[in-house]
Amino acid sequence: MTSGSTGGAASGSASAGTPNTGAGGGGGGGGNAGPGTGAAGGSGVVILRYPNASVSSFSVTGTLNTPTPSDPGGGDRVIIFTAGSGTITFS
Repeated sequence: MTSGSTGGAASGSASAGTPNTGAGGGGGGGGNAGPGTGAAGGSGVVILRYPNASVSSFSVTGTLNTPTPSDPGGGDRVIIFTAGSGTITFS
């Protein structure tokens, strides 16, 4: 998991979280000139790891991106979803 972004300097603004990591945004700096502005967190990610021998195929409904499963070794497959919403069905 990636950590949050950097906070702002005194009275400065922070940076946003990195996309597809779920990292938090930085906090705004504080100072005599007033508070700085915080930033938004990064978008989330869903990582599914499953045994290749148990799944012959999968289907996706809704607006989910449909990535190609990767093979990390050990007889497993990994799918990483970074956008959308919907349902994943394994068969």
